[in-house]
Amino acid sequence: MTEEAKEELKPWQKLGSAIGTIESRLRHADPGELAALRRLAGGKPSLAYWRVMAECRVDEDLRTEGREALWPPILAALAQIAPLGEGGQPLGRVLAETGYAEARLLRLLRADATSVGDEIGTVARWLAAKGVRARGYELADFALSRLNADAGSLDRAASAIAKAYFTPIAKAEVKA
Repeated sequence: MTEEAKEELKPWQKLGSAIGTIESRLRHADPGELAALRRLAGGKPSLAYWRVMAECRVDEDLRTEGREALWPPILAALAQIAPLGEGGQPLGRVLAETGYAEARLLRLLRADATSVGDEIGTVARWLAAKGVRARGYELADFALSRLNADAGSLDRAASAIAKAYFTPIAKAEVKA
């Protein structure tokens, strides 16, 4: 994608493009680099972090306004799930189908900017342990939305995950 085309993208499109590029890059990363990225959850960027961010050319718009601190845990989460393959189902649906506890889901949905890194890390480790793939974009979008002062945006990201989580459960209860 050309730089001119990137400038015309809306913020959510820029994020989607960046996450797609990062996930593609991580699917081909060597095990040592993936291990270094998984350890980023502590928040201190490593050389592997800076290498991926530079090679994937993550737009400056996505790293401003306090967002920079959330990128290490986002990359750590993506390093957990990217090797599981491309694509993925909606995050909430995958969590429901794999038996992710409602109490854990509530902690995720209530996370603020200081705790969201830990919560998306927990989700990513769960997905990796179950060997299932969810949309990495949703994890990143949710984490970055915790910084947004606009409550509508915060609710949008959380609502999308919650709706996808409870829809299969509600359908199963109706059938039973």
